[in-house]
Amino acid sequence: MCLEYFKWAKDVCLDPKKNTKKDYKYGEFIKRLATVSLVSGIALTVMTILAFSTEISAGDSVAWYTAFIFVPIYIAAAAIGPFINGAIYHFFGKIVFRLMKGDYKKTYNSAAYMDMPSFLFGWIPLIGGIVTAIWGIIIGMHAFSNQHKITRQRALIVVLTPMAIGIVIFLMLAIFAYDYISPLMGPELPDY
Repeated sequence: MCLEYFKWAKDVCLDPKKNTKKDYKYGEFIKRLATVSLVSGIALTVMTILAFSTEISAGDSVAWYTAFIFVPIYIAAAAIGPFINGAIYHFFGKIVFRLMKGDYKKTYNSAAYMDMPSFLFGWIPLIGGIVTAIWGIIIGMHAFSNQHKITRQRALIVVLTPMAIGIVIFLMLAIFAYDYISPLMGPELPDY
């Protein structure tokens, strides 16, 4: 069963146009995502143990906790992430912009498909962040198009709008932090 889930994840990542059409029940998708994310969590644990081997051998408890936190975090993200992402995409795609036709379950399926690259390859340095994010957008576009029976252009708008809003909010918070919180820290920070 575990190998079947990895073959399924590979198929979704390699041919999202064809392999994001199936409508899964919540529990089945959680089981599949948790199984795939378990390997990423274990890989990150091994990488952390190798990176902090000196601290771990010295008995540093923080290094131990850091090393073994990735497996539960990845499994929790696989179980909870698509529900939260699905709610955000559903809010913008169905309620705000009225671009989608399906119900929340189809949005959940699309969000879960979209998370597949990060759960499969998220543990790889550099590639895990940049490439999986871009590939997740491509898979998300096909998944929303297939699940909600909308054009790929509309699906791309549904996928990119929450991301763009999130980036704008992040930049506003960063500017606020630099302008208003950094002066409270004292003269240690360089003034550019």
